[in-house]
Amino acid sequence: MRRGRFSLDPRDVLRSLRNRHDGGKPREWYSITNLAAGEVEIFLYDVIGESWFGGITAAQFVSDLRAVQANKILLRINSPGGDIFDSVAIRNALKQHRATVETHIDGIAASSASWVALQDKVIMSPHATMMIHEPFNFVGGDAAYLRQQADVLDMYGGQIADMYVEQAGGKPEAWRDLMRAETWYTDQQAVHAGLADEIGAEPTDTNR
Repeated sequence: MRRGRFSLDPRDVLRSLRNRHDGGKPREWYSITNLAAGEVEIFLYDVIGESWFGGITAAQFVSDLRAVQANKILLRINSPGGDIFDSVAIRNALKQHRATVETHIDGIAASSASWVALQDKVIMSPHATMMIHEPFNFVGGDAAYLRQQADVLDMYGGQIADMYVEQAGGKPEAWRDLMRAETWYTDQQAVHAGLADEIGAEPTDTNR
């Protein structure tokens, strides 16, 4: 195949095999639950987008999101990232929705999940992490085609860096340097970097 899949992490394939394939049926990686009047909660708890072993496409997610009439969306993320195209579509659909989107990073928001998370407000749960890095691709072809695909990856890397600039400020090239280094952020580091707004409160232990 000459056309590759633009995934942010080749390890997504293994995660997809382990997490999505269940009895021959793809597992949904998100759920939408109604809360109080005017609020819904969306859990994004797996690899984003369709994988080689099945999965839910951005088209399905966006279709479900269009039915949401809430004024506030609580977007809860524990995801290693996934397909760039699906992630861009999901990010844009959330940003264009009439609701205010408040993101909670429950465990990890890595790769494309880190910029899908960048909505109206971003809250890091205690001890949660974020990770940013350069896009990956799996391709096959002649030398000219591979050089072309390298240019495409650089283009996407620049667009991803722009998303971090929109959220946290700074220069795109500085974010590219952090992406090239595969930078990991603790809850406090994510806030300090401007990728998150605050750290959520620790849950109260009612048994004490």
